[in-house]
Amino acid sequence: MSIVEKISTFNKEIKSIIHCNRRNFERTKNWDTTQHLLNKENVAFEFELMDESPEYLVGLDEQKIKIWLEKVRKVKDLIKGLIVLDNDVLLLNIFENAMIMGSFFWSNVIDDSDKYSFRTIEKQLLSKYNPIVMGVESIAMEETKKSPRFMGLPWFGDVSQERQNPIKSRELILITVGGTEQDISKYYELAMKLKSKGERVVVDNGIYKYSKGEMSKFSYLHEDFIKIKAVFCRPGIGILDDCVKYGIPVFTLFDGNNKELVHNAKTVEGLGWGKAIKNTLLVDDIIKKFESSDLEIMQSLILKEKSGGAEIVAQYILKKLKEKNE
Repeated sequence: MSIVEKISTFNKEIKSIIHCNRRNFERTKNWDTTQHLLNKENVAFEFELMDESPEYLVGLDEQKIKIWLEKVRKVKDLIKGLIVLDNDVLLLNIFENAMIMGSFFWSNVIDDSDKYSFRTIEKQLLSKYNPIVMGVESIAMEETKKSPRFMGLPWFGDVSQERQNPIKSRELILITVGGTEQDISKYYELAMKLKSKGERVVVDNGIYKYSKGEMSKFSYLHEDFIKIKAVFCRPGIGILDDCVKYGIPVFTLFDGNNKELVHNAKTVEGLGWGKAIKNTLLVDDIIKKFESSDLEIMQSLILKEKSGGAEIVAQYILKKLKEKNE
């Protein structure tokens, strides 16, 4: 969405259509970037196709995948212009000249990809169409980086002017589980214990609802992000990008069965600005890891991460679109 925002600003004559899952849209519709896009006449959100897309991490359903691909194929002629796919290599079956965006391929992170020949199919499509693959250099998986036309990019968000505000001037801790359906109770327990220790804690909408309004809900707006001194989260690339943008140390609570989250957690810990914590750890032990961490050092290391990738990609897409139309 940050890329679409840049495109719509650079060229108001270009129309961007974001095909997305309605559930993800509802989760993010109040965020700054989404609000900006909703106010732009040259940006539209469509839900019909992606509402029926497969949920690969839940389990591969070959029949559902075939039905979905056939539905997309039927409307192919209605989807004009340049196509950018978010991770889903299977759609190269339909949009042969599409670009891929993402720091991993699904076959690298789903457990039964070999069982259903999913990995083989993805490799065949990548080899056949050799798409441009755009991903964040710092966090992309090795398989993604091996793509012949991989574009390694800085993190996508624009650096906030308040990014270097010292940790001691910030008073909030954010705890978020993102858009997953996973168990929220541990995150709630962590929030309550930190609160009992005198910390000012804010939580995402899922934890807020679970607490029945007992916790303070985070707005995901700029004015609140700049007050955050640490984040506890599932290490999805979206929240990690926010941490880079605002210079926030991150404590990643990850499920050992999710290969993407394991990779992201270990990567940010290796970079020094995050701690990788298995979510099976007791809450008291998680808090000990937080209390024994030097947030100032972690922040100094995250400030070395480069950002601004959204503008680079937006300019690249506009260039390709111009070439396509000449």
